[in-house]
Amino acid sequence: MKKRFRSSAMVDAATAVTRSTIRTPQSGSSFAARNPILLNKSKSTYQAPKRVYGKQSPNLKLKVTNKSLLHAILIQKQSLKLFKDAAIDFEGRSTQIQQIEEKLAKTTQDNAWLKEELEKAQQEIEEANRRRDEKESELQATRQELARRAEDVARPEERVRVLEEERSAEGT
Repeated sequence: MKKRFRSSAMVDAATAVTRSTIRTPQSGSSFAARNPILLNKSKSTYQAPKRVYGKQSPNLKLKVTNKSLLHAILIQKQSLKLFKDAAIDFEGRSTQIQQIEEKLAKTTQDNAWLKEELEKAQQEIEEANRRRDEKESELQATRQELARRAEDVARPEERVRVLEEERSAEGT
């Protein structure tokens, strides 16, 4: 029970879909030698020759109907859409990667600047601590001098005696 195409438009549609992979008999006399699958335009089936590459093979028949053509076209459209989506997704991800790399470079620069600022601040703190220690030692010396003077002021008669001894030592 072989079905035949009802119109030549269906034959043309079947030929258009398969033209990229299967050559029609109009392409030359060596068609069968170049392509083992023959297209019979008067029927709705493709027939393979009985002998392919020296081996016996059964007659393979593939029905081509409007439904199968529409299905093939639908699959092509879906694969094209998936390819476009993948390309858009790849482009978006490459843009995201580039933005992340830019942020990382900026963060690295910021970290280097912050490290330099931290080192400067630590040096300033060390310098301030050194000056504070110097001031504290000067203040301690001043306190000791004031304490000695306060003792001298607290005992005036002893101070007078020490001064008289110093004068007598100078005089002699």
